Amino acid sequence: MPSIDPAAYRWVVHESGHEAAGCLTLVTGTPVDRALKAVGADTAREAASPDAYGAEGMGAIAAVELSTDTTAVALVEDNGYEGSRPEVLKALSKNGAAASACWNVNDVVRFACARRGKVLYSAELPDLDLDGVPRSLRKLVATTADDADLRALAVAMAVAYTGIELSRRDELSHPSRFHPITEPVLGLPVTAEELVGLQYPTPELVTAAQGASAEACRRLARWAALDALEETDLRNHPAVVEVIDQLDQLDRPTTLGHGFIDLRNEVRRDLERSEGKRWARTSGVRHWAIQALVYTAVREPITAALGATYCATVRHGLHSDDASEFHQRALQVLA
Repeated sequence: MPSIDPAAYRWVVHESGHEAAGCLTLVTGTPVDRALKAVGADTAREAASPDAYGAEGMGAIAAVELSTDTTAVALVEDNGYEGSRPEVLKALSKNGAAASACWNVNDVVRFACARRGKVLYSAELPDLDLDGVPRSLRKLVATTADDADLRALAVAMAVAYTGIELSRRDELSHPSRFHPITEPVLGLPVTAEELVGLQYPTPELVTAAQGASAEACRRLARWAALDALEETDLRNHPAVVEVIDQLDQLDRPTTLGHGFIDLRNEVRRDLERSEGKRWARTSGVRHWAIQALVYTAVREPITAALGATYCATVRHGLHSDDASEFHQRALQVLA
């Protein structure tokens, strides 16, 4: 591909309906329907505006087929960020490459890319550490002016990384069909099938959750997630507080923002570094507390309740008397 000028992609942002906050994700090797499903979108539902799904607490995404020959797809979000999340990029890049440019109203711009199911780079721009930038993008980043439009630069990086050329078209700047994201990709440590099949955290809790109301399950997920945070230093972290503030809404799952995703990755790295060290338990408790909060974002209430309770059990010691007492209290919360 010839040299790329970031200024050539200003139209993607500044002539669009999502200039203030949005996300553009370019994908190769995956047809439109599969790309939408990889993000967790419901392809059977569509609306002319992403606002149509706001009342249901769901994000929205549009898909544009750019080339049938090379299976190139663009996913567009107005005030969304699903395409920038590691779990999503892994799913989208299983058969090729995926790269996202994401920006918000606070002028935070992020770029991330993946290939063959592996995230290779994710950073907030401008990232001055060129050593971490994929080799194919280093020249573009190094030669970009210091006062360049970072949103346009992120789009240009996505173009350069995937090899997908963007030409002006209304569907990219003003999509006419949005699909709701009904099953966001969360990268759960234990799946819904495993929770029920393996009877986690206990057979009694699985049976009780299956017979409980959706509100009762949400209440248990909330209680368990807060319990999991008790022995950590995360309770007052801004990204955690943002999730906790949503927990009283028992009619819907929580939404995990960029800050929380970054924190989750940081805690995961800390756990990997601490393996075998004397602070390993502290890192482990922090890790499982974060995972408990992740389950509050699951749309299926039973999975949210069982998953959050399972993760919270870790700090009480699996198969311990303390854990048994914790599970009895969980049954009372569910009732």
